[in-house]
Amino acid sequence: MVDWTTALLASAPILVACALLATGLKSHFAASAAVLTAVVVSWIAFPISAGNATEFTASLGPLIIEVLLIILGGVMLGGLLRASGAQATISTWIETACSTPQRAVLLVVLGITPFAESVTGFGLGVIVGIPILLHFGLSPARAATVGLMGLVLGAWGSLGPGTLVASELGNVSFRALGTWSAVFTLPVLLVMSLTALLLGFGFRRAAPYIPHAVGVSLLMWGVLIGFNYFISVPLAGVAASLVSIAATLLIANLRDG
Repeated sequence: MVDWTTALLASAPILVACALLATGLKSHFAASAAVLTAVVVSWIAFPISAGNATEFTASLGPLIIEVLLIILGGVMLGGLLRASGAQATISTWIETACSTPQRAVLLVVLGITPFAESVTGFGLGVIVGIPILLHFGLSPARAATVGLMGLVLGAWGSLGPGTLVASELGNVSFRALGTWSAVFTLPVLLVMSLTALLLGFGFRRAAPYIPHAVGVSLLMWGVLIGFNYFISVPLAGVAASLVSIAATLLIANLRDG
């Protein structure tokens, strides 16, 4: 039976962050409030002894530092690309290669963002994808929303350590877990790609590109299953996103010249 009071208290930091962001408060204030809430809730509702605190710090400390450094590196990369003009250059190339903004959005959602997420993880694919979407004329809110649609390969983010940990904790085969994760990823690919098109352009302008979204999603799905079962679970996300990029560029070349 679920203890709803405990669940609510444990969710309090996330709920506080979401509520403050919904009011339009800047992200660093919302994040600080969430951290403070987590400290207070932990102290009141989930107290631990000094010995346990030391043990947790020793075991989780390196992981926390690693995650923070990865995220910091991604933020710095985004800032460097923007300051150097590389982001604009990449965006212009994508816009030219894809011919239409709809195909460019599909390239970002089903290709560039999943690829960046597969090799780095921790949501850093969004840092790469959103500035490109802004270049196509999407409003900041719409670009951020559409950019989040690209996080479709979470099970293989950062080359799949989360799936590896889950397989060991659940005492199941790494390959089997990766393969079944791939099998159930098809609805995610279809829903996210189609939603990105609709949010970005509305039904009338998105409708001609629905077959592209469905076709590339099915192609990625097949590559995911095949790579997980026959070749490598960690590399499946990289392979699927690269195939998606190649397929989108090929379709753009054949259909739009």
